[in-house]
Amino acid sequence: MFEKISNGRTYEKIVNQILQAIMRGDLKAKTKLPSEYELGKIFGVSRVTVREALRSLEQFGIIDIRQGSLGGSFIKEMDPEKVANQMAKALLMTSVNIEHLNEARMILEESILSRMDNWKIDKARLDDLENNVKNAEALFRKRKITERIHANFEFHTIIAEMTQNPILIFIHKIIIRMISNFYEQVRPSNVMVERTIIEHKKIVELLRRKQFEQARGLSSKHLSSMGSLIIEKSKRQSVIGKR
Repeated sequence: MFEKISNGRTYEKIVNQILQAIMRGDLKAKTKLPSEYELGKIFGVSRVTVREALRSLEQFGIIDIRQGSLGGSFIKEMDPEKVANQMAKALLMTSVNIEHLNEARMILEESILSRMDNWKIDKARLDDLENNVKNAEALFRKRKITERIHANFEFHTIIAEMTQNPILIFIHKIIIRMISNFYEQVRPSNVMVERTIIEHKKIVELLRRKQFEQARGLSSKHLSSMGSLIIEKSKRQSVIGKR
């Protein structure tokens, strides 16, 4: 898994080899690393150098160093929700706007649906989509606006999760975090909500029939239209620029 470090015996090389092992999948979350002494022998370096590398990995949030008889250095399990929230907040400080997010979301979901025949579509996941629409419809009738908005976005999250690709799912989560906050503030009109429910139902039907290209086309049209409508509603509600 690891190679001895011959020249320039720096702790960075140890860090890089451990990161590469994680990327390859050789080291998974909760895996316990060898002891400092064992790592020193593996890499051919002193325990001081190993300790420096482990401290660096701990600071980056890659490993968790525990003390005691059951202690050691463990590969940390990433919390996708927490990281997605942090990255979404960081992106708000950049020049990213709602149009950028809508475009990125549309491109991502178009790509997912156009390649849907490559993914293993679980019938249970299709049932989840159908139940999601029913839940959103019930929340709409009860006038639970925030919960209904989250349910509508969860519909698209389920589609992303069908890929079983953690990178695609993670990127989708970040985009959704940022867009959903905008929707909560603006609040889609009843007409927009009713149309969303109808189109979500049609997308589920198309996926059940394995008509992925038609599902992609409808989803693309739906996201583009809803994105434009929510931006227009936001502008009408805003007092900025009206004077």
